[in-house]
Amino acid sequence: MPDEMTFAERVHRELRDVRWAEPAELRVRARRRGRRTGAATALAVLAVSVVVVVTLRPAEDAPRQSAAGVPVSVFAEVPKDVLLDPAELPVSSDVRLGEAGLGAAVRVDILLDACATSKGLPRVETVSRYSRSQTLLQSTAITGNSGQYPVLSQDVYRLSSAAAAGRFFDDLDRKIAACAQWRTEERRLVRMGVTAQAEVVRHWRPVVRDFAGDQAVLLRQATVQPSALTTGEPVGTAPAAETTVVVRVGDLVTVMRPDGELGSVSPGPERKAALARQEEELVSLSRKAAQRMCPAANPSC
Repeated sequence: MPDEMTFAERVHRELRDVRWAEPAELRVRARRRGRRTGAATALAVLAVSVVVVVTLRPAEDAPRQSAAGVPVSVFAEVPKDVLLDPAELPVSSDVRLGEAGLGAAVRVDILLDACATSKGLPRVETVSRYSRSQTLLQSTAITGNSGQYPVLSQDVYRLSSAAAAGRFFDDLDRKIAACAQWRTEERRLVRMGVTAQAEVVRHWRPVVRDFAGDQAVLLRQATVQPSALTTGEPVGTAPAAETTVVVRVGDLVTVMRPDGELGSVSPGPERKAALARQEEELVSLSRKAAQRMCPAANPSC
């Protein structure tokens, strides 16, 4: 009963600090998750038939009890200080949205998950104990354009132990290895009102590893120019390369998805130089993120 009251008091205290979002903020948050939900919608039309078996992490990840019935490890919520500050970004941001959660699944790339499943890998769902997220945006005051534009989304997850966080990276590495190349058939827009069945080839590549914290990977997803199945002619344009950064410090894992000028690089003659510059910026940002996680991690550093 004392534990239940402590939990109830914590919930009551946190609810007092809840600020219900205005409609404009809700639209911004919807855009933040647009990449994931848009990808999920695209998956519904992929010509891939798979049987999905979700494997939850075994009970060994639960906190062990001592002889006195007290947990050996004490897990705390993710504090706000672990998140990057807007001033630490190499680009300007003047809008910050955030949220905290319990029992959230650790997400890196929903398309990578779908590829791994189609390649025959078991779908392992890693669920965090606590999480905290933020989205950093640029407003009209910075861009001069109407609306708000995302710069970076960051999720920080606390897993049950540092060992569990390490196993999450093992699972991620298996997915990356299996999805060096993934071919699918999808409907693509040829011109306004006209679509065609096209072959789409995606690649996932770990650009650089172990540059921050205990483990780190800068993962880049590139899509080859889609081609029509019937004629082999190019269909539409090749999507810009997208980058995701994953860093672990102890039992904490952060997933960062840069956007705008910080996150995507379009095809073109300057692409190679732009990718190299982006890589340098994200490695530097990841080291700052690792430093912020250090005091709150278990074990700390």
